[in-house]
Amino acid sequence: METMTIETKITITNDAIESMLVTAIEGGIDYWGTFDDKELKDAKVWLKKQIEKGVLTRNESVHYMWMDAMFQGYPNPISVYDVEEVYVEEGDIDDIEPIGYLSMENIKKGLEKASIEYPNRFRQFFPEYENGDVVDADVLFQMITLDDIVYG
Repeated sequence: METMTIETKITITNDAIESMLVTAIEGGIDYWGTFDDKELKDAKVWLKKQIEKGVLTRNESVHYMWMDAMFQGYPNPISVYDVEEVYVEEGDIDDIEPIGYLSMENIKKGLEKASIEYPNRFRQFFPEYENGDVVDADVLFQMITLDDIVYG
C-alpha cells in the first residue's frame, strides 16, 4: 500500500472561527477584499431586533456585532468585494458584483476544503490557535469566501 486516507472529525468553536476571521479582516485580506458597510449594518440591525424580541442575546465576547449576528443565524451571506473595484476605481458598490460570500455554510465548506488542501495553515488556527498569522488567515478566508486561493 502506497497511501492511506484517514478522515477525522474535529469540533471547531465559534471563538476559534472568530479569531481566524478577525485576523484575516484586520490584516490579511485588506490588500484584496472588503465588505459593504450597509450589509454589515443590516446584520447588526437584525441582531438588535432579535435581542429586542427576546429571541437572542448579544455575545459580548464576539468582536464585531455583525459577526455575532452571523454566528447566531443571520439569514443573509455577507458579500465580499474586490478592494480595487470599490476603492481604486471608486465604483458605486451597488453596481459591483461580489467576488465571494461569508456565511456559516461557506465557513464550514471552506474550512473542510482547507483542512485537506492547506492542512498546515488550517492547523495554525484549528481546532485551537497554534501560531496562525495574517497569511494563514488570508488563505483560510479565501478558501471560505472564494473557494480557492485567488490572491497572493
